[in-house]
Amino acid sequence: MQKRILSVWALVTITLIIASCALSAGDPTGRVDTGLNTGSQNPTPDGLVDRSSLSAAPEVSITTYLPLVIRLSGGIQIGAFVGANPPTTSTVQAFESLAGRHVYSVLWYQGWDSVNQPSFPVPELTLVRYHDGYDTGVVSHLTWEPWVALTDIVSGTYDAYLTSYATQIKNWGAPVRLRFAHEMIQNNVKDGDEWYPWQDQPEEYKAAFHHVRAVFRAVGATNAEFVWCPQNNPFDLNTVKLYYPGPDDVDWLCIDGYNSANPWQWFDDIFYNLYHTFVDHPEVFGVKPVMLGEFASCEAGIDEKPWETKPAWIRNTFERIQSADYAQLRAFYWFHINKECDWQVNSSAESLAAFKTVISTTVWASHPVSK
Repeated sequence: MQKRILSVWALVTITLIIASCALSAGDPTGRVDTGLNTGSQNPTPDGLVDRSSLSAAPEVSITTYLPLVIRLSGGIQIGAFVGANPPTTSTVQAFESLAGRHVYSVLWYQGWDSVNQPSFPVPELTLVRYHDGYDTGVVSHLTWEPWVALTDIVSGTYDAYLTSYATQIKNWGAPVRLRFAHEMIQNNVKDGDEWYPWQDQPEEYKAAFHHVRAVFRAVGATNAEFVWCPQNNPFDLNTVKLYYPGPDDVDWLCIDGYNSANPWQWFDDIFYNLYHTFVDHPEVFGVKPVMLGEFASCEAGIDEKPWETKPAWIRNTFERIQSADYAQLRAFYWFHINKECDWQVNSSAESLAAFKTVISTTVWASHPVSK
């Protein structure tokens, strides 16, 4: 299997390194500390958890956020879905305590339809931002699910709701990753077997994605980073590119994939093909950072070979993520929930120990810690 690295990404990497050198010392994430966080927390520069002396969250926070290209210079970002929509302080803290690391970003899900049109949950997300007793700047990553006809989005039926929501995100001010209508390809055949109503409609999907992005631009919600996220299969270029809205509308490329242990799949089995469809074809996708939008592994079943274990999968996965084969991979989100199987990092003591070990190095970026 030929494994290539784009020279153009090398140039981007050099740019990131130069930009990183211009940042304030001591904050590898690119978040500028304005000096307004004056609590008495114990700083942990390596991102390890220390909550022994946390103060109450202040009433107001003023934080300046640098552009995405600069913020990506600080390592591969630690993210997770922690089982709550929207996330809560307790669920984020519980995951961080298990992992022994602070997260950089938290994934959550929100659906809407013709009747139920929820707001962007500012009070809840504010508590999450202050979950360690100060403004952590933790990045909210919203999977936004439109349970409506894509053609109605394009025609403007929901423009009032889209405009209101985009304005709420604009007023939030901090970066928000918006993963709109994820996993849009089921089998590229509209046959009624789709698990999401937005699947297998390439032209309608692209038009709806573009329309939503245009609404956000119209209100000035430039802090919204749009994430385009198919699942790992299909991965062939001719199919995948049918659904791509275009590099002007997409900030992040993204892949969802799991080892369900039936059959057993290692990290490369799941992610290599689609990742390289993305990065080997910049003429289609542009040069974009890539994230794992959802990923995890089940524990081994009775049919697995002795070496096919979840701890081994975790060790292999985090070794591969940081390899040159995945040089554009800049963030991941572990799917930490007991659902189809126990995807959680602590599904066994051995799996948790493996996760804590691999995540303990400074290759992985946490949210900013108290100064």
